[in-house]
Amino acid sequence: MTGCATRLQGDLRKAHGDRPWLSAALAVAFALWGATGGASETTPPQAPPHSASASTLEHRVAMLTKALDLDVRQQAELQGIFAGQREAVRKIWNDRALLPAERVPATRAVEDRTADQIRAMLNDEQKKKYNPPKPPAAPDTRPPDVSAWMDATRKK
Repeated sequence: MTGCATRLQGDLRKAHGDRPWLSAALAVAFALWGATGGASETTPPQAPPHSASASTLEHRVAMLTKALDLDVRQQAELQGIFAGQREAVRKIWNDRALLPAERVPATRAVEDRTADQIRAMLNDEQKKKYNPPKPPAAPDTRPPDVSAWMDATRKK
């Protein structure tokens, strides 16, 4: 990620700390807007110029290659993984059938799948350097019981 994008992402986190989904949505929207050349709602998204698209992917591959000491085969596989991720995210954000609230979780699922694909191609030493997997969800994932709260508000 470029320095500008990293600063933007940090600024979004500060501005929307109580609404992390908004930060994620804005960050993805800005990333896609830049990747599509700033296409508006009325114009169909255009594919970015090959050199801009390729240089971004190459930069991401280069960063992980340096951090994880990837071999040539792994670099080629990583480039394919990132290209697939980009296409999947682009489809999600261009799908008018999805509600905005559905796009963020779908994008996060793509990010998680991408991270899993990257982990699968790494050797044990490289896996130690790569981001660890997310912890499993809390065992109690039931929605909160609002009946007690409603009863308490009725008594007043």
